Amino acid sequence: MTEGSSQPTKIDQQLAGPQITVGGQTVQPIARLTGQRSENTGPSGSGGTVWARLTPVEVVVSGPGGAEQHIAVANPTAQALRQMAFFAAMIAVASTVLILIARLLGRRG
Repeated sequence: MTEGSSQPTKIDQQLAGPQITVGGQTVQPIARLTGQRSENTGPSGSGGTVWARLTPVEVVVSGPGGAEQHIAVANPTAQALRQMAFFAAMIAVASTVLILIARLLGRRG
């Protein structure tokens, strides 16, 4: 048997959850599934690897008259992580600048 691995397959799908009716309105969650999948075959059998991420996108609310409203789902965790990464990068840049200034002043004195 020959060993081999397939090229990774990109996963990008929009998934709709089950509809839930509450007080005459129907609510349905929508999420996006992204990731990659690859299959490997070898002398001892086959296997594969998958990484996937499921992210909430929106909620669709349907009223009794059939009118639909799409409500985007905010991701406060992702926003907080982006802000922390930004501030960490700013601290790293400021530290580097201060170190360079201290070295330049140390050479003059």
